[in-house]
Amino acid sequence: MKTPPYLITHNSYLITHNSYLTDLPIWRVETDVFGAISTDNLMVLELRNREKVEWCGIDLNTQKTLWQGTLPDTNWWTSSIGCYNSLLLLHQYQNNEQPAPKGLLAIDAQTGRTIWQLNNCAFAKTDGQFLQTLRPNAAGEQIKEWWILETSEQLPNEPTFAEAQTAAWALPVAYTENNFHYSFLRDFIEQQTGQKAVKTINYAEIEGCVVLFYYFYDTISDTLPRSLLVINSMKKVIWHEISSSSSDSAFSGQFLYTQNQMVFLRSAQELLVLNFSKS
Repeated sequence: MKTPPYLITHNSYLITHNSYLTDLPIWRVETDVFGAISTDNLMVLELRNREKVEWCGIDLNTQKTLWQGTLPDTNWWTSSIGCYNSLLLLHQYQNNEQPAPKGLLAIDAQTGRTIWQLNNCAFAKTDGQFLQTLRPNAAGEQIKEWWILETSEQLPNEPTFAEAQTAAWALPVAYTENNFHYSFLRDFIEQQTGQKAVKTINYAEIEGCVVLFYYFYDTISDTLPRSLLVINSMKKVIWHEISSSSSDSAFSGQFLYTQNQMVFLRSAQELLVLNFSKS
């Protein structure tokens, strides 16, 4: 990330796109935290409305849904934790009156198959090889336990956790209104689009292009519309779309990106994928 933000000098770029439409609203988007080679292009979606929750795995290379459905031993209170070395971890909850996690499920992110289940414990951390959980004892204290992530084999002592790795997918830099660079970005957006950005401006650089996501004032709308703007090194707008205010999702107001790809929640049930390449 360069400071202050600026447009990188390159030639021209091409953008191709596709989108995924879902039956249920997209609540959460998970990518493999550790960027395993087998899951570089795998994305898991948590889909839910007020009555139902499902999960699905999609391959961004082939643009195909690998699996989808309600998983065994889950209910509406089950929630995604994250995807780690091809395993999707889920927290099980009893109900809204008992919000503390009551167990962990590990799902093969490529097939949707349940790999293992641990009862009466909560997720603490993992490095992709080892897993630490917390389990309450009779006195209400949280006892640490350690496991091999792939097999859920319990370890007698705490292992040596590897240092945090850089994830393949990243979140944009979020510039708030009190940030030194905010006015620069706000003025640049207004010059390019005529839109007056408000609240946080999300910023990323992908293949020499600048990607900006922001809310803006609209005199004819009762809510704040959202805008996704992509500009190349020649200060030419190569992608610009406006959508309604954020949907009811934990992923609203964000996008994820790699060196040449980004995903964005276009609407409650549509995930937009942009692929960047040099022409």
